[in-house]
Amino acid sequence: DFGKSGRYQIRVTAYGAFIEDKKSIPDEQGKLKRGYIPDDLDPDQLTDEIAEKQVAAGMGIKDTGKVLGRNPDNGFEIKVVNGPYGPYFTEIIPEGVPTKGKGAVKPKRGSLLKDMEMESVTLEDALKVFELPRNLGVNPSDGEKIVVNNGRFGPYLMKKDPATKKYDYRSIKKTETESAEERMFTITLDEAIEIYSHPKVYRRGRKGTKKK
Repeated sequence: DFGKSGRYQIRVTAYGAFIEDKKSIPDEQGKLKRGYIPDDLDPDQLTDEIAEKQVAAGMGIKDTGKVLGRNPDNGFEIKVVNGPYGPYFTEIIPEGVPTKGKGAVKPKRGSLLKDMEMESVTLEDALKVFELPRNLGVNPSDGEKIVVNNGRFGPYLMKKDPATKKYDYRSIKKTETESAEERMFTITLDEAIEIYSHPKVYRRGRKGTKKK
């Protein structure tokens, strides 16, 4: 609880933290009225006045998600939802389509890019993200496939080391004209081969050496 009234509390769930009005009337799902914690405030800075304003604004799209349209490749609905690690796009698998066992269909999913907001994303944005992971082709020097993808720590390339059979990951850097995320969709096989032609440099600035 916080504030002087004792009316409001902070609830923490797998989908994030929010303000809840303990004295409100539950909705048809049994949920009390709730609102977001402002991004520019720490929880210990919340007051009754701020809580009242946030609860009045409600949760909106970040709480319920939004259907953006259908994937033209398979007809599945695509929705943007808020997950435990941030908002992401996901396909909605229709009833009757197997999701387990032989012939199971897995929904395509992908996190929003840094410049995307849940309230304004489009079907085209989702389809763009679904292009990942993107297969660039084969490195002719070792016959290994190079793939570009987006991860928790940003855009990266991945390729198996033919000697160890382990994956060699390389970060994609921004350029003067493109961000690292934009380069995920424009980087070429030749550019990726050039990156892999140099020894890997770890965070401390030392060149990587193979472990025996």
